[in-house]
Amino acid sequence: MIQHVNTVLIGKTLPSEYTTADALTAGDVALFDQNRAIIKTAADAAKATSLYIGVAQNKVKVTMPDGSVADKANIKFGNEIQKNSNPSAVIGEYVAPV
Repeated sequence: MIQHVNTVLIGKTLPSEYTTADALTAGDVALFDQNRAIIKTAADAAKATSLYIGVAQNKVKVTMPDGSVADKANIKFGNEIQKNSNPSAVIGEYVAPV
């Protein structure tokens, strides 16, 4: 029986390649390192000391120091997954309550 849930992430797509977090669209799922930088390769994942799963939300408008406005990623992160830990997850189809 589930006693406690910290975060629920619902993603829609896994991009075929990753460049930057700002390139993600709402619903994209990505893997991030201990600094919450997007992981682009298996080598990056192997070097990471901890991992986060993130789901892109709608973009937010940010005013840059030069006065311009940019659309930036708004990522919702799950809990930290530390190396050498044994995380477990239940993954399945979402069924809406009736």
